[in-house]
Formats: sequence, structure tokens, C-alpha cells
Amino acid sequence: MRTGAKTFVFALAASVIAAQPVSAQLAPTKMGKEPAPPANAVDDRMSAYKAAGIDAKQEKKIMALGNDFENFAHDKASRAMALRKELFDLSLQPDPDAKVVMSKQHELDKLFIEMSDTRMQLMLNIRAVMTPAQKIKLVAVMKEHYAHRAQAGGAMPMPGGPGSLGTKLNQNQKN
Repeated sequence: MRTGAKTFVFALAASVIAAQPVSAQLAPTKMGKEPAPPANAVDDRMSAYKAAGIDAKQEKKIMALGNDFENFAHDKASRAMALRKELFDLSLQPDPDAKVVMSKQHELDKLFIEMSDTRMQLMLNIRAVMTPAQKIKLVAVMKEHYAHRAQAGGAMPMPGGPGSLGTKLNQNQKN
């Protein structure tokens, strides 16, 4: 996937399903108030999982799940962008056809739900790769990050858990 296309997917995912980083340390900032992430987190999108103790075999499985999700998200994000453009164009008409507008909006809504559901399933699939002890450690790493974020004035992420790898996703879940 081209870098520009990935950037678009990331931006759209953020607006649609509260996209957040795979490692808690890569979370987007709120108004630039959040401290810089640790240097190793920037280069290693698997750092939260590694901190939880995953092995090379688990890392390979998690990466494959993330790559599958990124491919899915890219296709859906492209369609969502097209639908948003169509809706925008319709909004510039003096008297748009209500059935067409609502049909496009419903299609977009269904697409967003599908993307969100798939995102949640990714989180569950990744957790299934991990041992119970690793899951507990992962949640502890994430809670520590979120406490740090809250102190820095950063926005709390939507539920989802680390997982999409390149799509900047993360989680605020109590386990």
C-alpha cells in the first residue's frame, strides 16, 4: 500500500472508529499536550505486545492479523471516502433526491459499523493469540499508558485494544 494511501486510511479510521496506535505509546496527541513517546515505541509498533511478553511465533501471528485488517480497512476506507464525496456533492444541489441521499448515508453507516465490528474482532483475535498472563500484562501496560495520557491532558481512546498495527489503534478496557 502506498504511503499516501496508508495515511488516508489512518486518518479515516481515526474519524470513524477512534483509531489509536498498536502500541499504547504511539497514541495521537490532543492539542500537542501529550509527551513524546519513548524512542523505541516510535520504531516498534509491537512494543505493547512485546512488553506483555509475546514470543516470535505470537508476534508473527499478530502481524498477520494486523496486515489482514489493514488490507480490509484500506478497501473500506476508500469506499467510505467515495461515499462521503457523493454525499458532499449531493449536499451542493439545491434540491437533492432524498431517497438517494438517505441511501448513500445508510450505506456509509453500514460501512462504518462493519469497520468498527471488524476492528473489535481484530482485538479479540489478537488476544486469543496471547496467554492469560500476557493479556493481564498487556492491560497493565495499557492502563499505565492511559494514566500517563490523562495526566498529560490527552484524550482517552475508544475501546478496541492494541492491534491494527499500522492503523494506530489502541484500547481503554477494564479487565
